[in-house]
Amino acid sequence: MKILSLKLKNINSLKGEQEINFAEGILAEAGLFAIVGPTGSGKSSLLDAITLALYNRIPRVQGSITKNVIQELGVILTQHTTDCYAEVHFEVKDKKYRAHWSIEQNRKGNLNERKHELSDSETGAIITNSISDTPKEIEKIIGLSYEQFVQSMMLAQGQFAKFLQANQSERSKLLEEITGGQIYRKIGMKIFQKHKEFKANLEDKQTQLNAVQILSEEERKT
Repeated sequence: MKILSLKLKNINSLKGEQEINFAEGILAEAGLFAIVGPTGSGKSSLLDAITLALYNRIPRVQGSITKNVIQELGVILTQHTTDCYAEVHFEVKDKKYRAHWSIEQNRKGNLNERKHELSDSETGAIITNSISDTPKEIEKIIGLSYEQFVQSMMLAQGQFAKFLQANQSERSKLLEEITGGQIYRKIGMKIFQKHKEFKANLEDKQTQLNAVQILSEEERKT
């Protein structure tokens, strides 16, 4: 999965429309680049916009994003604005897609239901515009759940601070979750269990072998 571009409007501290093109120019040529800036400048908001457009989730909030979550927690929609959106163009196996998420206030000042759709980036054909099916379809195409995407493709600022401040035991566990290293723990446990079973079987066979009575030469002749 390769992110080609990110478009957003009124996401947290990033007021107005913004666009970042990762497929052209200096960002496409650079093998590595950093997102830097003072606290509150919108670094985490860029990451929020990506996961919002793809999964209707952001690292700093548990669970899916609804209009109630936005109103109660005061997240995502920039203060004193009436609408926002997040859009990601991405590529998977040479096929390009567009994921678009948006929400806006109605005339009464209340938020309407969010809109979330996935389309073919080249033809514009809508693949799904169901708010419940879009994240599932994107997960199916990318091959990563939201948790796996966050752990393998981006590390939120809060998680990094948590990592730095954690003790050795907690840090090891968190690093394991971030890298997906828990699979090696499971493999190790399986190997240990298999070794234990084979060892027990071998000892059982050895006991049976030791119980075999070997005849002497004279007994054989008799």
